[in-house]
Amino acid sequence: MENPAELVIGENTATIAAGAQGYFYTWTAEKDGTLTITMPTGNWTYTINNMTSYAYGDTQWSDSDPVVNPAKVEVKAGDELQIIVNTYDPANPWAAPAGTLTITAAFAEPIAKFDIDV
Repeated sequence: MENPAELVIGENTATIAAGAQGYFYTWTAEKDGTLTITMPTGNWTYTINNMTSYAYGDTQWSDSDPVVNPAKVEVKAGDELQIIVNTYDPANPWAAPAGTLTITAAFAEPIAKFDIDV
């Protein structure tokens, strides 16, 4: 297992060694909003957990249908988030080959809101 790395807004690179039991990113939300996490295509799994609200996500597999990508997580300023990333071999899903993944994190921009009186 790698030491935790800080998740930043923007692109984050995770280099996972062969046989690793996962790569952990940790992040503290600086503002309220919807955080989106986009994972690359390929042979990987990921889980997003909000450690503050005890909201633990389901593991997403890149070959599952549908893959939740991008993942969207509601956060409050100060929430501690954890993202766990693993690689796997489709011929043997329990094997953990080496891999390099690019993870993109961003706050979703709010869409225009209209109030309509009826």
